Amino acid sequence: MSVIVSVHQLSKSFAARPLFNSITFAIESGDRIGLIGPNGAGKSTLLRIIASKTSPDSGQISMQRGLRIGFLEQVPSFSENASILSTILEGSTAPTDWESVANAKEYISKFDLTTFGEEALVGDLSGGWKKRVALARELIRKPDLLLLDEPTNHLDIESILWLENLINRSSFATLTITHDRLFLQRVANRIFELDPRHAGGLLSVNGAYTSYLEIREQMISAQEQKEVILKNTLRRETEWLRQGAKARTTKQQARIQRAEGLKQEVDELTIRNQNRTAKIDFQGNEKNPKKLIEARKISKAYGSKQIFHELDLMITPGTRIGLIGPNGSGKSTLIRVLIGQENPSLGQLFRSEHLSVAYFDQTRDALDPNISLVKTLSPVGDYVEYRGTKTHIRSYLDRFLFSQSQMDMTVGKLSGGEQSRVLIARLMLTPANLLVLDEPTNDLDMATLNVLEDCLTDFGGAV
Repeated sequence: MSVIVSVHQLSKSFAARPLFNSITFAIESGDRIGLIGPNGAGKSTLLRIIASKTSPDSGQISMQRGLRIGFLEQVPSFSENASILSTILEGSTAPTDWESVANAKEYISKFDLTTFGEEALVGDLSGGWKKRVALARELIRKPDLLLLDEPTNHLDIESILWLENLINRSSFATLTITHDRLFLQRVANRIFELDPRHAGGLLSVNGAYTSYLEIREQMISAQEQKEVILKNTLRRETEWLRQGAKARTTKQQARIQRAEGLKQEVDELTIRNQNRTAKIDFQGNEKNPKKLIEARKISKAYGSKQIFHELDLMITPGTRIGLIGPNGSGKSTLIRVLIGQENPSLGQLFRSEHLSVAYFDQTRDALDPNISLVKTLSPVGDYVEYRGTKTHIRSYLDRFLFSQSQMDMTVGKLSGGEQSRVLIARLMLTPANLLVLDEPTNDLDMATLNVLEDCLTDFGGAV
């Protein structure tokens, strides 16, 4: 396999915050790379740099001559009032050529977009179908390297399986940001972990995700053992230095310099071995009625379009419901009807007078991108009330791994995963006996996902 992209000593900061520093790696033809790392590490920024959408602060990127790159962004953008066909043709170098139009129509057929028709407006599609249109727009470029930023977000199970098959059968290389562990295992033959705690800022492992987990565990264990050994050595050297006059009379300046270098190495290892995770703990409501929501033969339609029909459902404390279905089948609509944001077209819906809902909306419409992180959670004053106790907003945000420099940033400058943590942080301030989570795992890093899973298992209300 030949090298198609070579990255050397690449660095990038954002709003005075360093994302990554002096990272070096190469991408070869045939690579299926999964790019993972904590939220805010700069994964999306790295893809944008490779796609020539933004520039690094320093470092070099060398690309194979004539390399074609496709880039499926985390939130694809579309022209206003654009049709499916015209949107796909935006990726073609000759959009009016008959061959390009034929290729675009072939993608419409392959991607099952014929259900809507080629002249259907992209703006009217659900998030999952929009992703398919955006992907077709990149594939018509005939890329040698396809960059994918959280491609499974908003996709139903069938679409994820379809995407897995597409990637595995493709001839081009892929670099994919994803926190979907099963998807990662099935499509990746290399793993990059972008994390400043690694030497060089990037850990590269050949093999599937399970291989990465084994190697990373061995590496961390070795690092922790090395930290213990070096700390013991540093302690002995420090005791020697404290002898003062004796140490000076021996004139062993080289030993003193080695001790200083040893301290720097120990400090660096200590930072690398730190493993902080977000502290997620939803507040339960003191009043937990036996019946939270009861739906009796409820139906919902928009004009002649039936969304769901004669649905019966009972939600009680301890209920755990996973809501799945094809893109556009009405999952989010059902949620809005159940919690009272919309009315059913037919049927009866009972909600307890003690029902208290904490709602996580996948669209993030509740976040104003122009307001600071601090003001988003505490519009007035410097304190929030959590579990009956007033907590300083900066201390509260520290629970979710936000640095002091980020707290005065506008929310729009945060990464997708960081914005999801903001929504979870706000949700935690609301005592609830029903948590409604619409695609809560989108963009969250794996450490936060693990914490969220444990928290939802322990929650006393319904989910």
